[in-house]
Amino acid sequence: MNLEPEDFIGKNDLDLGFPEELVKGSPEKGIPGFWSYDRQVMETGEPVINAYEPATIGGELRIFHTVKVPLRDEEGNVWG
Repeated sequence: MNLEPEDFIGKNDLDLGFPEELVKGSPEKGIPGFWSYDRQVMETGEPVINAYEPATIGGELRIFHTVKVPLRDEEGNVWG
C-alpha cells in the first residue's frame, strides 16, 4: 500500500481507506469482512490464516495473505 509504518500504526482498516463492506462485511454479497476474522480470533483465541483475500484498493485488485493471531496478557487472556 506504499505506506510507512508511522502512516498505519494506531489506525484501523477504515482509517486506511479500505472499503466499508470489505472491513465490516456484506453477507448478501458473501463478504465476511476483515473484522469478522478479528472477532473470531478474539473469541476463540486461535489464529486465523486467510491465504487468499481479494480486495480492490484504489481501483486495483490486490490479493492479501493475512495471518491474525491473538495477543495475550501474562495470564494468557486474549486482549487483542
